[in-house]
Amino acid sequence: MPIAPSISVIIPCFNRARYLRACLESLGDIMEEDWEVIVVDDGSTEDIRAVVESALPSARYIRQENQGAGAARNTGIMAANGRYLRFLDSDDCLIAGEGLRLQAEIMDADPDIGLVYGQAIKVDEGGNPIGVRRSPWPGGDYVRAGLDEMAKLLFYSYMTTSTTLVRRAALETVGAFRADLPTGQDWELWLRIARHYKVGYVDTPIAIYRVHADSITGKKLAKTMLATHTQVLRELLSDPEVARRHGKLHPSIRVNLQLRASHMAWISGQNAESRAYAIDALRLVLTAHKWGYLAPSLRMLAISISPLGVTRRLRSLTNGLSFRTSKLPEITTRR
Repeated sequence: MPIAPSISVIIPCFNRARYLRACLESLGDIMEEDWEVIVVDDGSTEDIRAVVESALPSARYIRQENQGAGAARNTGIMAANGRYLRFLDSDDCLIAGEGLRLQAEIMDADPDIGLVYGQAIKVDEGGNPIGVRRSPWPGGDYVRAGLDEMAKLLFYSYMTTSTTLVRRAALETVGAFRADLPTGQDWELWLRIARHYKVGYVDTPIAIYRVHADSITGKKLAKTMLATHTQVLRELLSDPEVARRHGKLHPSIRVNLQLRASHMAWISGQNAESRAYAIDALRLVLTAHKWGYLAPSLRMLAISISPLGVTRRLRSLTNGLSFRTSKLPEITTRR
C-alpha cells in the first residue's frame, strides 16, 4: 500500500519557470518517502507543466486561472493529503539539513503547536547571499504561546513563508489564506494561527529566499501595504482577548507602519510620498509620545527631502538593508 504523506509541499507558481526548476530539483535531493509535492500553476503564460514533469515527475501539477498566490496556496491545501503543510514559493529552495526534521519533531511533540518556522538565507536574483532572516526574539529555538508571539508579530511578518510548516488541523480551525487581501496574506494567516495555537521556531536555515528587484518597487506598493495592514490590525484588535493583551501596542504599530510605508516609497523613488508618510509618523510620535520612534521618523523625513543625487546614492547603498529603531520593530520592507 502507498504511504500516506505526512508533509505536503505546496508550491504556487506564476511564471518564473527557471526558478521553479531549481526549486523542484532541490526538493528531489531532500524529499522523504512520506512527502508529496503539489505545484499550482496560477495561470502562467510559461509552460510550467513541462518544467514540473522534467524536474520532479513525482510532483502533482494543478492549473487554475490567475487568482494570486493566496488562492493558489488554497487550491494546494484542498488537494493536499499531508497532516502538515509546507508552503514553498516557486523561486525559493529548501535547504537540506536537520532543520526540516526538527520542525516535524516539534510539531509531533505537541498538538497545540500550529506553526513552526525557521531561518531563511536571503539571496539576490543571481543566487548570491545577502543576509539572513531569523526570529526577532533573543535566544535560539523556542515554542511559545501564540498570544505571546503576537507581541512582535503584530508589527511585521518576520516569518518567511518558505520556512513555515503548518498543521493542517490548524487551518481547519482558523481558515486558509485570505485571497481578498492584495498583500500580507501570509502574515494575516500567521496572526490567526497565533490567536489559537502555539508557535515554534528553529534557529536553523530552512530555505533559500530569493529577493527580486520588483519586490520593492511599484507606485502603489506602500499605499497598498499600509491600507491592508491597517485593515488586518483593526479586525484583529476587535477581538477582546487580543485587545486586552496587546491593545496598548497599537500606537507604536501605527508609527511603525507609517515608517515602513515611508521607506518603501523612498526605495521606489517616490520621495514626495515618502515624505508624507514620514510626516504622518512624526505626527503620531508627538501625539502618542512614542519617543523611541522620534529618531527614525526624523531620519526618514531627512532622507526623503535630500537632493536627488544624494537619494539615488543612498538607495543604492541601503537597498536590502534594514532600519532598526531603539524599540521592538524593524523599519524595513519585508520582501
